[in-house]
Amino acid sequence: MKVNILLSTYNGEQYLKEQVKSIQDQTYRDWQLLIRDDGSTDGTVEIIQELVAQDERIRFINQGAIENLGVHALLKYEKADLYCFSDQDDVWLPEKITLQVAEAAKYPQEVPLLVYTDLKVVDENLNVQHESMIRTQSDHANTELIQELTENTV
Repeated sequence: MKVNILLSTYNGEQYLKEQVKSIQDQTYRDWQLLIRDDGSTDGTVEIIQELVAQDERIRFINQGAIENLGVHALLKYEKADLYCFSDQDDVWLPEKITLQVAEAAKYPQEVPLLVYTDLKVVDENLNVQHESMIRTQSDHANTELIQELTENTV
């Protein structure tokens, strides 16, 4: 299954290397990371260029552009079977993509599908504050589309 990870950055130099390292450490290895920058003024662009030079799976989509279009512009860039959205200050657990691919594989590809995982709430030093974001928001996992649309837990 072709997986595109979409990452939009803006002044993210503080956390970006750690997030990309967590993507590189995924147990599912067949992915491509598409990064666009929304006009950073810190060292974010230089970090992206360094990462691209080190890993052929990482692509800098809008090098030199400064418009703020966000991650949605990456959806149109290249087709994939599964899209994973990443924030620049995330750190992913190693099985994240493997779990999502396994779940997505249970359904026909021609039918739209949303697969998401829970997350741990951490502080700036990755100390766990809450084991489950879902439990801190509504104390239950949503299983119906209407719940997701009205509660916005994804």
